[in-house]
Amino acid sequence: KKSVRLVDELNSENFKYYEDLRLPILMLFLNQTDPDQTQNKQALAGFEAAAAEFQGRVSFVYADGHRFRDQKVALGVPPGVMPCMAFNTRDNRLYPYPVGQEFSFANIRSWVRQYLKGELQPKQKSALVAPPNEGDIVEVIGNTFN
Repeated sequence: KKSVRLVDELNSENFKYYEDLRLPILMLFLNQTDPDQTQNKQALAGFEAAAAEFQGRVSFVYADGHRFRDQKVALGVPPGVMPCMAFNTRDNRLYPYPVGQEFSFANIRSWVRQYLKGELQPKQKSALVAPPNEGDIVEVIGNTFN
């Protein structure tokens, strides 16, 4: 029997393993090609610190944000943002971490607690920018529909 790591690097070999655990997967996407790894190290430190509290309830994994770009965007994170994170859920709802929020232990812990309590509102899957409106037809996207 394979033991579950507190925090693990996600790759094509272990993705199915984490999926089969049937737990929400919190995915941290890092810019591993950035010569200055300061932001990655800070994000990973907060991520690892928060992971211990949620062991057995949430799988914490990190991945190369360039290599897993399509997965990152599918989880509701804008393409150019890194580091970033989001929940990979079984029901395909989108729960991206707020862009611009610090990746501190306290912020990550609070956000994961809110998720587990059902207090986070899922983000609507939407185009990033509404096309310009011409004529009598107004096209709205999930982010602009009220």
